[in-house]
Amino acid sequence: MTSARTGADLEGLGKFAESTDRAEAMFFVGRRREIEGIEGACARAFESVMEGRKPEGETRIVQGAPGAGKTALLSRLGRIWDADDAAPDHVLLDLGILDSKAGLAKAIIDARDLLDPEVVSGSIDAGKSREFQRTRTTDMRGRGGAPGVVGGEIGRVTITAPPEYSLDMVGRLFPPHLWERPLCLMFDEAHDITEAQVRVLRPLHLGTHRVPAVPVLAGLGNTRENAEKRGLSRIADGADCTLGPLLTDEAAEAVEMFLDWFDVDRSVANIDWPTELAKRSDGWPQHLHTAMQALSRGLLAADGRLADVDGAAVLQDARGRREAYYRRRTSTEMEESKTLLSEFMQRVPGDGLARHLVIDEIEAVAEASGPSGKRLPEGMTAKGFLDHLIGKGALQSDGRDRLVCPIPSFHDFLARGFEMAPDPDPMPLRHRQERNSFHP
Repeated sequence: MTSARTGADLEGLGKFAESTDRAEAMFFVGRRREIEGIEGACARAFESVMEGRKPEGETRIVQGAPGAGKTALLSRLGRIWDADDAAPDHVLLDLGILDSKAGLAKAIIDARDLLDPEVVSGSIDAGKSREFQRTRTTDMRGRGGAPGVVGGEIGRVTITAPPEYSLDMVGRLFPPHLWERPLCLMFDEAHDITEAQVRVLRPLHLGTHRVPAVPVLAGLGNTRENAEKRGLSRIADGADCTLGPLLTDEAAEAVEMFLDWFDVDRSVANIDWPTELAKRSDGWPQHLHTAMQALSRGLLAADGRLADVDGAAVLQDARGRREAYYRRRTSTEMEESKTLLSEFMQRVPGDGLARHLVIDEIEAVAEASGPSGKRLPEGMTAKGFLDHLIGKGALQSDGRDRLVCPIPSFHDFLARGFEMAPDPDPMPLRHRQERNSFHP
């Protein structure tokens, strides 16, 4: 359904306004460096196998606070690769696949079968996985007997169960000449990877069986640290990326894509919505998504006419959703140590602190025998509290051995004792245009 008056896609706006935060990102922008890093790892792994070398250490790690867009990045990669016959094949797997070596091997074989056009079309019956699982029966019969004894037929039937799945078997079923492109194995929520799962993943990570399959582990900001702590050694330099905010121009581009997609006429706007939502979201993908949802509801109420949108209501809606996000990120432990956390965050500058200084600051603020809000959570050390804050998205690495709060408004929320800072008034579009005319 479209508005007869404006031509805006009201039905599409309605569906977008009700989409959940787990829905695929419709307006993906940025992350070029991260995409190229994963594509490069897949290309190197494939080249190594084709040249008879081990594809060692090509595992990639994508980490960041909740709402940074890790799942959206994996989905975007899939969409890009699906449109390119020369791009890597890909499959999204549950981390539980790594509970056994057989589970990982079977997942690779199944993925290859599902990605084989001849198997999908039915030209080949069942594919490698079904053939691999068949029980084989050998029937050996012959004539037998002894002198003076009536002769007869003797025989032996041997039933051979299928062998166990293994990466070695993957290598035999799919030797290098059967691979046309690499396979990317995507695992979400990988911060929870266990020591046993790392042991299963390690041979693939080290390229032991020369299988051109590249694991991508996506999870919270401590994913690499957890994987290394649990035995995933020899991770290459630059193999991990920590997702931070989008650039302001990238975030504004996403809003422009949104308006264009739903055929919203921007010529009558009195607010520069792309810039306004980009600024107020801090470039954080989750906030940007909910801000565009707020604008969707404003457009629906105004029959798709941007000039009639209640700007104050839209911005208040977006602010409320940011606050709800922050309260979901606030754990019981953080609430119990609210005063400690507030004073600590006041000591963390915008560009962050070196990791060891972060622990020093937590210890400096904490009072073992002071008011309950100034104490560390029960059973936690300063190091344990730091790990907890990283897991909740309050801190993450900036890639230069410093820890930062990835979202400025979340930093303010925590520093103010779980209260939102006041928002500035929106700048009218005509004022912004006048300002720009004086500063070409």
